[in-house]
Amino acid sequence: MMIEQNEGIERLPEFIDRSLLDEKQTLTQISKLFRVDGYGVTNHIRKMNEQGTPIPREVVSHNGPRGYKHLYLIRDIINSAIDKGLKIEEPLTQIEKASHQELSEQNRKLKKSIENLKQQRRQLLSEVNLLTGNLSDIAPVLNQTKFSLVPKSALIKKSKTYGDACGVYFLVKNNEIVYIGQSINIASRITQHRDKDFDSVSYVACHKDELDILESLYILAYQPALNGSNGNGITGTTRPATPITLNKIVQMFHKGELSK
Repeated sequence: MMIEQNEGIERLPEFIDRSLLDEKQTLTQISKLFRVDGYGVTNHIRKMNEQGTPIPREVVSHNGPRGYKHLYLIRDIINSAIDKGLKIEEPLTQIEKASHQELSEQNRKLKKSIENLKQQRRQLLSEVNLLTGNLSDIAPVLNQTKFSLVPKSALIKKSKTYGDACGVYFLVKNNEIVYIGQSINIASRITQHRDKDFDSVSYVACHKDELDILESLYILAYQPALNGSNGNGITGTTRPATPITLNKIVQMFHKGELSK
């Protein structure tokens, strides 16, 4: 249903000024005259371009920043909308515009809040995994702390001469870490483990102030069989005994005490 030069005028809404149909105006000007199916004219132009049926436009020089502007024949825009079965509607009043902008802002804030909640949910799920016995999944905490654990395979493969070194040590039996401990003098401490069956020793040196946290992280990550337990977790699972509990480590993490 095309609006020809002298036909179909009666099909237009009353608010459309018929004398403007054959005028060429910018989208900013046309947007003040009408909307297309509840949206601005610019949105309709964009959709027509995306569908491969662009509305003809004229490019003229202009003193603005771009040096040119696009002019559209009002009749062409209305015809393209009618062809698509879309409604030509009155432009928003200032009050309606303000209300529309307010709703858009509320919608933006709501989307941001939802994204924040999703992020918090992911963080909480990560913490729940840690607190319910999935201790091998301690990586989310470690990735954001100053500590980087040596892989188990590397510890088992390379035994070290420890002497009087200070650090966390690993007792190994048949290529498995069976016990993890700490000492400011590893050589002296190893001699006290006559009750444990192991065939090699490895260690990671660290400052004495980091012994408790580093030993705890290694025990939680590798869960050696001879380290005993701290009782049951909140889901009934048994946790390895550590100098610092998992709950405390999570608290330290959130307080920034383990920051890089």
